[in-house]
Amino acid sequence: MGEAIPFIQISDEGEFTVDIEAMTMLQKYDTKKIACISIAGPYRSGKSFLANRFIGQMKGFEIGSTQKSCTRGIWIWNQPIEINVDTHAFLIDTEGLHSVDRYTDLDSKIFTLSILLSSMFVYNTMGHITSNCIEELNVAVNLAKNLMKLREKEEQNHEETKEIKHTEEEVEELNSLLPSLFWVLRDFSLDLESFTSSEYLNDCLKKVYGKNDPNLKENAIKKHFSQIECHPLVRPTFKEKDVAHVMDLEYESLREEFRAGVDTLMKRVLTRPKLKTIGNKNMTGSMLLGMAIEYTEAINSGTVPTIYNSFERVAHAEAQRFVDNQIEKYKIELKHTISEDSEHPLNEEDIDDIFNKFLKKSIKSLAIKLYDTVSVSAFLEVQKQLEKSLKEDFNEVKNINYQKSLKYNYDYLVKSFKDMKNEKIETVEDINPSFIQTYYEEYYELCNKYDRASIGPAKSEAFCKFINFDFNNAHQELLDDLDLAFKEDINNLQIRVLELQKSEQKWISILNSLKNSITASEDQRQKLYEEKKNLEEKIEELQKVINDSTSEHSKKVEIRLLKLKSDKKLIETKIKEKKETVDDYRKEIDELEVVLQNNKDQKLTLQRDKIKEVSTRKNKLQLMRNEYDQRKQKFKDKSDFIALNSAFKVIKNSLDDVKALLAEQDKSKDIKSKIQELRKKYEEATDYGKSIELSSKVKHMKTLLQEKQKYAEKKRILQEKLEEASKEADEIQEEKAKLDKEARILKTKKKLLIRENKMLTDDTNYLGGSLLINQLDLTKYLDEKDSEEKHNLESLQQRFYGETVKMATLCEDIDNITCFISEFVKEAKESSKKRQSVVRIKAFSELQEEDQENINEMLSNQDIEFK
Repeated sequence: MGEAIPFIQISDEGEFTVDIEAMTMLQKYDTKKIACISIAGPYRSGKSFLANRFIGQMKGFEIGSTQKSCTRGIWIWNQPIEINVDTHAFLIDTEGLHSVDRYTDLDSKIFTLSILLSSMFVYNTMGHITSNCIEELNVAVNLAKNLMKLREKEEQNHEETKEIKHTEEEVEELNSLLPSLFWVLRDFSLDLESFTSSEYLNDCLKKVYGKNDPNLKENAIKKHFSQIECHPLVRPTFKEKDVAHVMDLEYESLREEFRAGVDTLMKRVLTRPKLKTIGNKNMTGSMLLGMAIEYTEAINSGTVPTIYNSFERVAHAEAQRFVDNQIEKYKIELKHTISEDSEHPLNEEDIDDIFNKFLKKSIKSLAIKLYDTVSVSAFLEVQKQLEKSLKEDFNEVKNINYQKSLKYNYDYLVKSFKDMKNEKIETVEDINPSFIQTYYEEYYELCNKYDRASIGPAKSEAFCKFINFDFNNAHQELLDDLDLAFKEDINNLQIRVLELQKSEQKWISILNSLKNSITASEDQRQKLYEEKKNLEEKIEELQKVINDSTSEHSKKVEIRLLKLKSDKKLIETKIKEKKETVDDYRKEIDELEVVLQNNKDQKLTLQRDKIKEVSTRKNKLQLMRNEYDQRKQKFKDKSDFIALNSAFKVIKNSLDDVKALLAEQDKSKDIKSKIQELRKKYEEATDYGKSIELSSKVKHMKTLLQEKQKYAEKKRILQEKLEEASKEADEIQEEKAKLDKEARILKTKKKLLIRENKMLTDDTNYLGGSLLINQLDLTKYLDEKDSEEKHNLESLQQRFYGETVKMATLCEDIDNITCFISEFVKEAKESSKKRQSVVRIKAFSELQEEDQENINEMLSNQDIEFK
């Protein structure tokens, strides 16, 4: 989702610094083109709300409801808005102008930075356009332009006013650097009627500049900004209390006109964004960071930011960073292509081709990256640097390849020479007449193979190294081996004579031991015959025992099985009887349940009848009460009538009529007494009805309870019987399970006994067969041993005879060799004395000079020299 992070912070001393987190974020976006949307305006005018809508949220950039400004310094959203594949848009929110705790100087610097860093500038104000708003924007832009200069050569000629004077061309160039202006009018309440928002803005600008400055014929604001749009927004909500807490409301709950205006602004800004450029060169996120650092450093030092020089430095730094990355990337790729771990080195022509391809590829990618960000001179400079660095790396790679070529070729020579030297001379018998010739033929073949198989620039050096060390050492080893072979052959002959003498004694002792072993084998043969007879007797006895044991065991098993079968039948009959009793109990239970159900039905019918009877009696009682009330009312009306008549008579007549009135009153007393008697009778009648009803109910309840107790008692008895029957059934099942288990055990035992019986019979048969085979093998072995011993004895006798003959011939050969060597040495000495110590042999002249020197050096102790 992302979050708002500080971009440029302002210290208490008024110093501007770029935040480290923003640096890290912007450095990631170093390849794609960017657009920058900066939102500025007076504090507490709802800038942060607009910023949040650009990211589709209600909360993101902080929004406050007090008189203090919430946004301090300049903030940026840490995830850019993706416009398309090649373009990202960064959203910047600035501190509000005219804040109560900020100075005007800081306002102008913040305003300048927001204009310099943005490509689309959203100017947010409250209400309709006034002359103060226009003057404020004009002054702010003029201040921003006075804080900018294009190049270092521009000088401030008017130090008193601290203003930079620009030519018309420079003014136009500065205006091209300024962003597009989107003037947002918040809480706009005017009725534009047939006017558009742009016409309303133009009309306001004309009116303001027509009154205040008649010398300005053209609109000054339009001079500053090449593109201006006006977007009026109505009040977001009708409720005053909700205006200060708009961020806490749902966006859909705001006024439809307000949402439509905000959506139109978002769509206009994001669908046709203006890219951030300087001098028609597109910028990236990392370049924006570089420009922000340049601007803040210039403002902190009190100097005026030089835009083109700053951009050149940033672009050059960006190019340098890209070149460093490219160098590192292609260095890795080059080393990977010509890796130290690869098996074969490369030839010099191949490695040059690879380097040229890499160089062309790197220059092409450099041109694609920097064609619209740096000048031609800067591009040529970084291209030279790239070529130089790649050549230095290439020289390292060439050196690695040379060392690899040296190692590969030298290892090939050493391995091939080892394969060639597979015949090592250890004795004189290893030397054949064509040894020297084949040795040199193999050497020339090795040279031809190396010429075909060698790779890389170090062919010659590897061959020289091999000849100087390995080949010369091997040649010297060969001569040493020849010398040792001749010396060892003489020593071996002398040792052989001694060994033959010892072996003669040894063979005599072997003959004696063989004779003794023949006699011992005869005794062993006799013992084996006796053991065979004993084993046959034991086998017969075992066979008898096995037959007896199997017959007895089978009888026992049959008896046990018969017993188990009888027990099983008894248990099955018991189980059958128990099942019958259980079935009887179940029938009784079913009958009792039917009786209980009938009793329940009777009880229900009685209850229904009783309820009907009670309801009829209640109705009768109600009728009696109504009749009583009617009669009572009649009596009451009559007494009132008599009382009224008597009253009238008392008034009309004289006092003599009092007696008649008293008589009438006595009559009313009699009527009251009669009414009381009727009441008593009624109460007695109701009490009697109630008592009759209660007594009948009590009787019925008693009978029902008695029946219930009887049924419960019967049910309990049947339940106990059922439990006893189930227990007996469980016991019978357990006994049956035990019997089944015993039957299974007996069956398994029977199977085991049958198997054992079979195994015993097989073993006896096997023992008999193996005994017979062993007997035959033993007789065969003894016969073979006799014939072998006879043959060995004959061969030993022949060998002994041959060794004695060989020993005699060896002794004769040794004597002949020693006589030959002594005569050869004597003759060589005499010939050397006669011919000036030089022996000329034709075969000696065919050897190499080095071989001739080695032979003469070897025979120098005997004062012999060959030529």
